[in-house]
Amino acid sequence: AKGMQDAYNSKGLKAVILRINSPGGSPVQADYMYNTVKYYREKYSKIKIYAVCVDMCASAAYYLAAAADEIYANPSSMVGSI
Repeated sequence: AKGMQDAYNSKGLKAVILRINSPGGSPVQADYMYNTVKYYREKYSKIKIYAVCVDMCASAAYYLAAAADEIYANPSSMVGSI
């Protein structure tokens, strides 16, 4: 959340990129992050948030990515959840 606030305090901010490389983790922590991203998306609706999935973006990491405006991934990236 602090990193998000720092980004939005930057002058001339055009977009936020969430670089995600994780097999997942705690669903509770992911939900905190998801809600933080959603909060900033609504508060600053003109500033796009992009999720960039690197090697792996699974489970709780994919849940976080779903909060972004758009998700980008390499065709070889492992992306998804059950």
